Amino acid sequence: RVRGRKRMKTLAYVLLFCFFISATAQPVRVEIYVESKCPDASSWEQLFSPLVNQLGTIMNLTIDFIAKSDPSQPTGFSSLHGQTEVIGDFWELCVMQYYPHNYQWYQFVDLSLIHISEPTRL
Repeated sequence: RVRGRKRMKTLAYVLLFCFFISATAQPVRVEIYVESKCPDASSWEQLFSPLVNQLGTIMNLTIDFIAKSDPSQPTGFSSLHGQTEVIGDFWELCVMQYYPHNYQWYQFVDLSLIHISEPTRL
C-alpha cells in the first residue's frame, strides 16, 4: 500500500508538471487497468479519487478492465475474482458510458469499490 501511495504521488506530480508546462495543451491521457473486485485496485483508486476532482481538466482519464474472453462463462468473459467481478466490470462500463461528463462516473466507481457486493445471479 505504501508503494501505491508513492505511485499516486508520482502520478500527481507528473500531472501537475504537465499542467504548468502548458495550460493550452491537450489533456494528459491517463489510463488505468483494473479489476472491479481487486483489493489492490480498490485501494489505489480510492487514493486517486481526490485527484480526479483537482486534475480533471488537465487529464483524460479512462478505466479499462482486466478480463479475457471465455465463451464457456455465462458472461462470455473470465476474470481473476470470478463472474461477480465481470458483472462489476460491466456495471462500471455502463456508468462510464451514460455519465461521462466531468467524471461523474468516477463517483460510482469509487463507491462501488468501497461497497463491493456479491450478486447472487447473472
